[in-house]
Amino acid sequence: MIGYAVMLCLETWYFQIFILIVALFGNPETTLDSLAVCGTILRWVLMY
Repeated sequence: MIGYAVMLCLETWYFQIFILIVALFGNPETTLDSLAVCGTILRWVLMY
């Protein structure tokens, strides 16, 4: 059960770190688009 919780945290942190890295590119439109895509993927992962 702890392993599942750790993997869930790592997946969430992965998406957040990805968004922060994209934000460094300086294009806010790309950042918002990547946030929407990552949020959708995260919801799909948590749904199934």
